[in-house]
Amino acid sequence: MIVFWPECSKDIGMGHLAECLALADHAKKAKRKTCFILSNFEPAVNQVKAKGFPYLVSESPKIYDTLRNHDLVSLIALLVINRRTVQLEKLNDFRKNGLPIAIIDQLGNKAISCDLLINSSIVPDWHSYEYIGPKPICCLGSKYAIIRDEFKIQKNKREKSNRRKVLLVTMGGIDRTRSTLRILQAISNIREKFETKFIIGHGFLYKDKFMDEYEKCKNDYMRYFLNVNNIAEHISSSDLVLSAGGNTMYEIAYLGKPSLVLWEDPHEKKLSEAFESLRCSGVIGNGESSSLEVIRNRIEDLMADDNARKDMSKNALRILDGSGPSRIFDQIDKVSLN
Repeated sequence: MIVFWPECSKDIGMGHLAECLALADHAKKAKRKTCFILSNFEPAVNQVKAKGFPYLVSESPKIYDTLRNHDLVSLIALLVINRRTVQLEKLNDFRKNGLPIAIIDQLGNKAISCDLLINSSIVPDWHSYEYIGPKPICCLGSKYAIIRDEFKIQKNKREKSNRRKVLLVTMGGIDRTRSTLRILQAISNIREKFETKFIIGHGFLYKDKFMDEYEKCKNDYMRYFLNVNNIAEHISSSDLVLSAGGNTMYEIAYLGKPSLVLWEDPHEKKLSEAFESLRCSGVIGNGESSSLEVIRNRIEDLMADDNARKDMSKNALRILDGSGPSRIFDQIDKVSLN
C-alpha cells in the first residue's frame, strides 16, 4: 500500500493534496492500493472522497501511532510525505520503524532522510540538501513536475477560434491576500474589453464579500465559477491567466498559456520570478500591496498585446513535457516493490 500524507489547511491551501492525488491516480492505474492521511479540513476530505480513495482523518502529530493504531504499518510499501516542513526527528522515527519514505519537497536547503526525493522546482537553489544516511533516489527539476491527467487530456483538444479574448483569474483554493477581489476592483473600468472568468476555490475565505462586489461590477462578459473540477479546461480556453504562483504555474506553462502573478508568500515570489526569467510569465507583485492601478495596467497592456502573449506561450511550452508523474512512479516502483 502507498500511503499519502499531504498538508492541507485554510492557511496553505490544497496544492500538496493535488500533487498526491495525481500520483494516486497513477497508483490506481497500476492497481496499487492507496490511502490518504488527512487533517480535519473539509475541502480536502471532500476532494479525496470524491476521487474514491480511502482515507483517515487525524489531527495527531504522531502519524506513526495513527498508522499503527489502524493496523496499517505492516501494509505500507511507501509513505509519501508532501508537507511544508517535516522534522528530521520524525523522519528518523519512520526510518527506525522500517517505513520506506518518499518526500515531495519544493524549497530544499534542509537535512532529510528518505528513500526517494521529489523536487520539480525550476529554481536551482532549491535543489540543495544535506542527506542523512544513504543518498536517496533524486527526481529533481521540471521534468518531474506533477501534471494531472486532466491537463494532458485538455492539451490535445483544439481551441475555439474567433472568440472573444478571455482573462482567467485563479488565485488558489484559499486566496489569503484577497487578490481575486482586488483584481475584480482593478478591472471594473476595463471589463468591457474582454471576457473575465473568476475561479472561486473550495476554501475561499471571503466569498460573500466577493459576491457583493461582483454584483456591482458584473456585465455580459464576466462570470464566476465555484469549486470547479475542470480547471484545465478553463486555463486552456483563456488568453491570459492571473495566478498566485505556486504549482499552478507549472500547469499554466504546460498548456502554453501566458500568465501574470500576484504572489502571496516569499517562495512564490521567487518561483514566479524564475518563470518570468523564462519569458512565459510576468510578476505584478504581492497580492495585498500591489496597487489597483498597477494591476489594471499590467492586465490591460498584456491583453492588448497579441504578439507578446504568443511569444510567452511559445516559451512556456518549452519548460516541461507533462510526463513527470510517469517518471516519478517508475522510481516509486523501485523503492516500494522490493
